Amino acid sequence: MAAIAPSRDFRLNINEAFNFIARDPAWPRKLGLGAVFSLLSLVLVGAVLVQGYLLVFMERVARAEPEPLPEWDDFGELLRKGLIGWVVSLIYYIPYVALLALIYFGYIGLAIGLPLSGSNNPSSPAILLPVAFFAAGSGLALVVGLATAALVPAAHAQLVLHDTSLVAAFDPRLVLGFIGRYRGQYALAIALYLAANYLFSLVGQLACCIGLYATSAFCQLILAHLIGQFCWRERMGRIGG
Repeated sequence: MAAIAPSRDFRLNINEAFNFIARDPAWPRKLGLGAVFSLLSLVLVGAVLVQGYLLVFMERVARAEPEPLPEWDDFGELLRKGLIGWVVSLIYYIPYVALLALIYFGYIGLAIGLPLSGSNNPSSPAILLPVAFFAAGSGLALVVGLATAALVPAAHAQLVLHDTSLVAAFDPRLVLGFIGRYRGQYALAIALYLAANYLFSLVGQLACCIGLYATSAFCQLILAHLIGQFCWRERMGRIGG
């Protein structure tokens, strides 16, 4: 594999990440279907289809296609890629979910165990142990959750760059190297997604149920577009390397 050229001069095209949708005359239908399938994420097949759509979209951005929004038509391909992407997300989030379970059951165990052991005196410092455990665990869970949320897009980028290879998605050299080459720009992409998701969710809540899912789908597309720009730079770097 050719070496990737230095990326320190690369800058995200933030305007394009927000404005690309306006160039596609069919965007209301495509985004509307995205909202419907996002709603159906309560059923596994909906989540898989949405993930597949995002990966195909990311691939089109990486090829610098002027209208990157794909059609909702090749459901077999969307399901195939979506299942791979969903499995990647699931495995990356296992430590986070396990930590949440540990915090929950640890707190319950302490809250029940202290009274049984006779340490339920309000003046006893031990009575604060469950609260302290929960507070410390919640802080750790926040850090782990944010770290996982930052890793997963880079892992999905490896699926785009390496023909949906699960091996590439879990290769720490590829995933961490991808993040490390862009550092501040990558952090900016994640921060923009979190901020947009928060702001657009407020707008969606003022609309209706489908409006909430439409804004959520658009925010996912924004992040996918930003990650797709990194993938485009990776490919250009290999060509120039």
